[in-house]
Amino acid sequence: MIMKRFWGLTGAAFAIVQTSFAEVDWTTSPVVINEGAKDNPIVVDGATTNAIASLEITSTGALKLTDAAAIKMSDAPQKVNGYLELNDSALFDSAKGLVAIGNSEGDSGEVVVNGGVFKFYDAAAGNAGYGHFVLNGGSVCSQTTGSDGHDDFCIGKAATGEGLVEVSGGAFGVFRSITIGAAGKGKLVLTGGSASSSKYMFMGRSSGSQGTLILNGGSVTGTGTSQSIVAEYGTATIVVSSGTFSCGTVIFAKYAGSKARLVIYEGCSMGGQNATQVYGEYGDCEVQLYGGLLKKSGTGAASYHVGQNGSNSVLRGWGSTDWGKKITLNNNGRVIADGTDDQGVVSERMLMLAATGDESFFGNTLENTTTSGWYAVNRGLLSVQIKAAVPAGETGVYTWGEAEADDEIDLVNSARVTFKNITDTSTKQKGIYSFTGKLYAPDRGDVPAGLPAGKTIAGIWKFDINGAYESADVEFRYDHVLAPKGVTLYQYDGTAWVKLAATALPNHRAKVEGVDPTKMFAAVAETSGLIVSLR
Repeated sequence: MIMKRFWGLTGAAFAIVQTSFAEVDWTTSPVVINEGAKDNPIVVDGATTNAIASLEITSTGALKLTDAAAIKMSDAPQKVNGYLELNDSALFDSAKGLVAIGNSEGDSGEVVVNGGVFKFYDAAAGNAGYGHFVLNGGSVCSQTTGSDGHDDFCIGKAATGEGLVEVSGGAFGVFRSITIGAAGKGKLVLTGGSASSSKYMFMGRSSGSQGTLILNGGSVTGTGTSQSIVAEYGTATIVVSSGTFSCGTVIFAKYAGSKARLVIYEGCSMGGQNATQVYGEYGDCEVQLYGGLLKKSGTGAASYHVGQNGSNSVLRGWGSTDWGKKITLNNNGRVIADGTDDQGVVSERMLMLAATGDESFFGNTLENTTTSGWYAVNRGLLSVQIKAAVPAGETGVYTWGEAEADDEIDLVNSARVTFKNITDTSTKQKGIYSFTGKLYAPDRGDVPAGLPAGKTIAGIWKFDINGAYESADVEFRYDHVLAPKGVTLYQYDGTAWVKLAATALPNHRAKVEGVDPTKMFAAVAETSGLIVSLR
């Protein structure tokens, strides 16, 4: 019979038999494992339950649980500075206290779960040292509901802590919270399986902390109604290249000085039940879509915010939305349709934002005097669809890019279209009209040639409505950076660009009356002001 030995803290020797542990009494003292190696660990097998006060696996120790073996610990902290492995239906069960993987600075611990259950009260991969947690199968779960303020799994806890959690299969959850980068550096990578938290998810909690979440498969789910925070005071990055991120309310870059980045690739989505997302509350956030999907399920009201409180935030790229009804898009930053992929290749691509209901769609809380607004670059096309109820015979006002109640449009490249004498009431939508505004990058192939040579194009727009009307007036807020001295407006009549009689308005606005908005408009930068000026 193969025998191995390890020593308890009292100095008493325990005989560890690889084939059976039934005869060993573990209840009398804490246990320290300082023998074994990753490729030759001490093995606990068989349907045996061993109850101990605490367990410490030192840097020279390795333990493997398999074949329904179970170790249960009481209230003391558990330390894994060596190697721990779970297989089959094994159970690692810590009733209370912290399971610290990489406990102190300089320590390095690893836990691999191939099957069975890893159960904890609080856990940290990278407590103050380095912690590596691998889930290939089985499950990771918490002891209680977290109502006592515990049941947290932290990746990179202390400032010196660094943690890596890799999930390729199984279920990583449910916890009160998952924290990726509390004060240190934390990284969660999924190539399969799932990760979920019942209440919170935090990333980059403290100044100087770093949190990273990579989805190369599987799913991440926040099932609770409380906020998840991505970059609270530190920095955080989420990359969704395969799989889904489903959540409730998420705030990116919560406080001043924080920085967040969200990247979503084609075929992937981020959203959830009545999801509200804030991309930059006081800090700076960058959302990069490479064909990704922003999604909201459920019938409740929700909102998406690009920048708040003066944050420098941007949503950029191409992709689409599945927002359903009762959605408000608040843009206090920049939304940019950009046809460039992650390899730098430029193609004609579209960023399409739309809601299916007739509830308020656009909103913004800051009066813009800078570059906040809507853009299309590098052969990109920005298409935003809204819906509104307009009774027959009345005037329909559609504000594209801002809240309808704004007296004066101020976001760059926003527009206001006034349709006179709506005449069509025969639609099945019972007076609910769909209105789509499009903003084109000047270098797109579907922009007709013939605009004045040598002049800067400050904006190109087109508007469509699914109802009939008599005529329309259109007001533009043009890009003052590209056209600091004003613009001349043109419209494409089907064969050529025709100069329009435009009225200049204060604060970088221009207006044309009695036009067909479904034909493309262009604003061309002037060198000496607008044609007409009103004060």
